[in-house]
Amino acid sequence: MTKAISPIVQANELQEFYPSENLVIVDVSNGKEARANYDAKHLDGALFVDLNTQLSDIKEDVSMGGRTLDKFSKTLTNLGITEESHVVVYDDKNSANAAARFWWMLKSIGHENI
Repeated sequence: MTKAISPIVQANELQEFYPSENLVIVDVSNGKEARANYDAKHLDGALFVDLNTQLSDIKEDVSMGGRTLDKFSKTLTNLGITEESHVVVYDDKNSANAAARFWWMLKSIGHENI
């Protein structure tokens, strides 16, 4: 992708560059029915990421949670996300929940194309 893309895109804007080389679309909707909802309906080509198992490490003492860099790196590798990837993330909460977390986690490791 050579065109500069805004960090926040609408569906019609996504259509302008979908499909593209290095584009990775990720559905990070969460909640009890997140996987079932993804299986029933998601953006074409979107991958599913589970907030509680792939973006978190929930412990009995939640203040000790988080995600290690090693485990996050494995998640990114499993998704096929590389330094060259342009990642589009969305969730079912207007991106105010898990999508924002995934965006922040990618930014925190220096990934710019989100």
